[in-house]
Amino acid sequence: LSWSEDPIVRLKFIACLVCACKELSGHALASALHLYVRNGDPSLQSLLRRIMRKVSAPFFDMIRRWVCDGEIEDPFNEFFIVSCPAPQHKLWHDKYRFEANMVPSFIPTPLAAKMFTIGKSINFLRQCCAHAPWV
Repeated sequence: LSWSEDPIVRLKFIACLVCACKELSGHALASALHLYVRNGDPSLQSLLRRIMRKVSAPFFDMIRRWVCDGEIEDPFNEFFIVSCPAPQHKLWHDKYRFEANMVPSFIPTPLAAKMFTIGKSINFLRQCCAHAPWV
């Protein structure tokens, strides 16, 4: 290999990624990029891991906030948990909805469903038991 071939290969790979993902956003973008992670070339794998870290960071931030605090901060409606308007007495059943079709491919759906239940439980305790000293 000459010194110029490696950067050219990386640029061609990035061009392919851009073409494949140009209309995608959110979970669809992260899932599409995830398909390329198992590329056989170690330098391309390293490049894609760096890209995946940047693309998936907002998802992991939303997951952390949901699982730890029971709160959703999703300004672009890309999270797989959706907040819905609901009165206090229907908080458990109607306030949040799990959207399995919005789970990125690198998160197993059963795990995402468990995350949904955990955050929903924390939110319920904060909302309905806020006066308790242990909340």
